[in-house]
Amino acid sequence: TALAQTTERTSEETATAPPAREQQIFRLQIFQTLDLAQSGHGIPHKDFGQYQQYLSKRLSRVRHVKAVRSTLVHNHKYVEGKSGKRHTYAARNESPAVVEHENIVWSLFYQAERAWAVACELQQSQSTSETNLHAHVQRRLNKAVKLAVVMEELSVRCCNGQTVTECQAYAAWMKANAALEQ
Repeated sequence: TALAQTTERTSEETATAPPAREQQIFRLQIFQTLDLAQSGHGIPHKDFGQYQQYLSKRLSRVRHVKAVRSTLVHNHKYVEGKSGKRHTYAARNESPAVVEHENIVWSLFYQAERAWAVACELQQSQSTSETNLHAHVQRRLNKAVKLAVVMEELSVRCCNGQTVTECQAYAAWMKANAALEQ
């Protein structure tokens, strides 16, 4: 009778537990978006500052879509176990198990592009061989590489084959940029 009661309880618990969410597959056009963003926002005339501002605004719009706000916004209201003042930054370290919206991948893409744009702007303003400036450029490129690799790993779980290939190529391009600067 004890075994029957335990089986009964586990079947009741299973019935009340929320079903596991199935991973949705997304199709993102990485290189088309990259081409449109770069050609329309300062890159043709080497205005990396304008491109960086565009990416910051775009990233803010991507993060504040209602479906992903609780996953992407770095506000203490959305991070468990954090409390603080209204404008306090609350770090997020975990990557979601199930990617619920394509903006999670787009967020990584725009962050990587913004880090690359900052590095390019610093390189452009570099008149002498200042070691601090060179180190800053290298840190920004390394951050861009890290974000591109995370985007590549995430795309394997939630994107179709074409998008995965584009993410791999983008990550390889960022790694090459960082290697050229060393």
